[in-house]
Amino acid sequence: MALTTVILGYSVYGQVLPIVFEALYQNSRAHWNSTVHGLTCNVVKLFMEMDSTLFDQCSNEYRQKQEKLGDEEAKRKVRMPGGMV
Repeated sequence: MALTTVILGYSVYGQVLPIVFEALYQNSRAHWNSTVHGLTCNVVKLFMEMDSTLFDQCSNEYRQKQEKLGDEEAKRKVRMPGGMV
């Protein structure tokens, strides 16, 4: 049964990581609770070791999304009188 769980867990990994990546990234950078922060870092390390290619892909997509959001925010500030949001 444990082997089945491991195989099933690995097979859905490609579906799970893209969904949870943003939360994992944010928690690994600055979570106020040290226990949550430590556990998150362990999960991130595990995901990186399981499939570094998928992890890099999710990381790049997250970075592009953040850059796009930053660009949109800058455009909004330019449109507002006095640069106020």
